[in-house]
Order: sequence, then structure tokens, then C-alpha cells
Amino acid sequence: MIKEALVKSSLVLLITFAAVLLTSGCKGKRIYVNMLNLSGPWDGTETHPYKTIQEGINAAKSGERVLVMDNAYFENVTLKPGVDLQPWKGTPKIAGSQGSPTILAKGNNAIVGFVIRGGSTGIKIDLEEFRGHLI
Repeated sequence: MIKEALVKSSLVLLITFAAVLLTSGCKGKRIYVNMLNLSGPWDGTETHPYKTIQEGINAAKSGERVLVMDNAYFENVTLKPGVDLQPWKGTPKIAGSQGSPTILAKGNNAIVGFVIRGGSTGIKIDLEEFRGHLI
């Protein structure tokens, strides 16, 4: 009984540590998205976020994170290799249109904390980008 409790508490600590690492700035630049920034300017900073997730992704380089404000985004997005997608505040929702995946991951991406709906599939991994990589 004590051993099970110790294993459970260790697992909780490990998950908490992993979550802290994901959000602690151990990656490069942060690019912000908030669809409510209607008047601009749009430069991806916290004070002037992009309006769409894809605009944030397009501005990002490998090793950078796109942080998305809680809201409902009606778009299909394609992640660049090495670009991560995470919530800025709350739980953002992404609703894609039919005919393509809601999120197309190109490789070495982390997608954390979103509600994903619609699209031909929720998240699709482009296996061509993974050729020669261990999955």
C-alpha cells in the first residue's frame, strides 16, 4: 500500500516537472496569438499578438513556441518542423474545416492543451518529414 502511494506521488511529481519544463522558457522565442487583437499592430509580441494561429506559426522558427490565447479559432494549421503549439491562457479551441486535418504536424512538434475539432482528421503527422527519425 505504501509502495503504491509512493509510486503515485512520484508519478505526479514527474508529470508536474514535465509540465513546468514545457512552459518554463526552456525553448526559444515565444510568439503570441489572440484573435481579439482586431486593430493591430500584429507582430507576435504579448502586447501585439497575431490574429490567427497560422500567422504565428508562419513567423516562428524551429525551437520557438506559438502561445495561443483562449478562444475559438476556425482554421486549419500546418506546423513547421520544431515549432511547438501551447496555450497562452485558458484552453484554446481549434475547429478546422473538412478536407484537410485541423493540425498538420511536420515533425518535432509539441501540441499541448488544446481542444481540437473538425477537419478530415484532428491531428495528422506528416510521415515524410519523419523519414530517418525514430518515432
